[in-house]
Amino acid sequence: MAQTFSVVIPASGIGKRMQANMAKQYLPLMNKTVLEHTIHCFLDMPQVDEVVVAIAEHDEQFATLELAKHPKIHTVLGGKERANSVFNALDYLRNKNGSWVMVHDAARPCLEQKDILNLARECFTNNHAGILATQVRDTMKRTISNSNLINKTEDRENLWHALTPQCCDVKQLHKALSEQISSDGVINPAITDEASALELAGFPVAIVAGSGKNIKITQPEDLELAEYYIKSKINEF
Repeated sequence: MAQTFSVVIPASGIGKRMQANMAKQYLPLMNKTVLEHTIHCFLDMPQVDEVVVAIAEHDEQFATLELAKHPKIHTVLGGKERANSVFNALDYLRNKNGSWVMVHDAARPCLEQKDILNLARECFTNNHAGILATQVRDTMKRTISNSNLINKTEDRENLWHALTPQCCDVKQLHKALSEQISSDGVINPAITDEASALELAGFPVAIVAGSGKNIKITQPEDLELAEYYIKSKINEF
């Protein structure tokens, strides 16, 4: 695959559900931080031009990581919300030569490179944006507003769990996000990921089926599962 791309990892969040005294991307996982495992999913790929990590203003931990001085890594100032961080990274990237970007959650350390390549192939071949996703298998219930009572059962046939990375042309995503962020940095609450901004801007976004192992660490017990997946990946080699 001759086409290359950049990677954006928004890593300025806190992750309050983890019940930890540090940001979840810096929690220990197999002698490294979660963030290090996440970045390493991309770092040795020849298709990756650079990895742009958006970090908090007073982040003192990233600079202590061994990979912080890696020539492929660049940091930018993160924002209050994920979309602000991604937008800041795109501001940096849109002045570079590359045209494609993948945005990936800092707390998804189990991403498989075959999924990255499948996503890239879909986007580059068809010249449109795309996201990794897994098809909904469980029965989906919608509750009555402000209640725990079931309103109805949703048809799951065409429902997907959106994952990351999410891949797009740099300038398209920059334009799509700029239309949803006010001059004082307030984000349209409908923007929950990059694809939602692209959808509102009228850009087509494809779904690429990805591995269910690509979990996002949001609860303490997720660390144990992530360790299991990473160990199983190591044992494959």
